[in-house]
Amino acid sequence: VQEQDLLQVEMFYRSHKTEVTVGKCLANLYFGSEKKVDNVEKWDFVNTGIPLLVLDTGEHHRHRRLTFILAEKGTGFTLWKDTIDHLTKYSSPSANFHTMHVSKDHSKLAGLSFDDTNAASEFYTFIQSIMENPDDELLALSKKKKKKKEKKEKKPKFKPPKRSDISQPCCFVHVTKL
Repeated sequence: VQEQDLLQVEMFYRSHKTEVTVGKCLANLYFGSEKKVDNVEKWDFVNTGIPLLVLDTGEHHRHRRLTFILAEKGTGFTLWKDTIDHLTKYSSPSANFHTMHVSKDHSKLAGLSFDDTNAASEFYTFIQSIMENPDDELLALSKKKKKKKEKKEKKPKFKPPKRSDISQPCCFVHVTKL
């Protein structure tokens, strides 16, 4: 992968209050399941692309969220994406092969086979540095923080005074001629 391809993908996904980390090599995406058949894991090839992580920092109107994206080389379009949360269990069973549970169905696994071992270890180290804080909002079981509703004092609506509340004019002189 050329530096130009990595820069193109990074610029494609960078936005306000986000951090983008691009893998330095291509990765093959496979899908499998937790269940092993005859103690053999079965992986189905899906696509090849540039892996990247997009971290919405939560400092703006979006919630804090970490998204894994496999982007197409040359265009930067999304081939596959998934949210990384407390049930993802991102791991590295070998130096250049990473696995994670798919967020929509945690019984399914996604596997990434990296072309370069050094790039794979950098990518894994970055994910682990983000996920190591147990108090982080990314690892929270409930995504939304519950806010206590404060009772606001209602302002009384303006009511015009009644006719009986208004006094008669004082010192009133009706002028008919000047």
